[in-house]
Amino acid sequence: MKELEIRKTYRFVTGATYYVRHKSVHAETGELMVVYSEIDLNSSNGWGALKNETYVMPYDVFINNLEK
Repeated sequence: MKELEIRKTYRFVTGATYYVRHKSVHAETGELMVVYSEIDLNSSNGWGALKNETYVMPYDVFINNLEK
């Protein structure tokens, strides 16, 4: 299984870019999760800006959606 680094950006096969904030564990199932935010690459600063929403996705699902 590929190892994700926190505080790093990743691109999905859909073209969206995400910033990994944390890794977490689901309290009831023990499943490893990724806590992340989307990066708005069209922001006016030219560097991209983190969007306000924070999302959680199972680690394996996140890994499988990454560009190869």
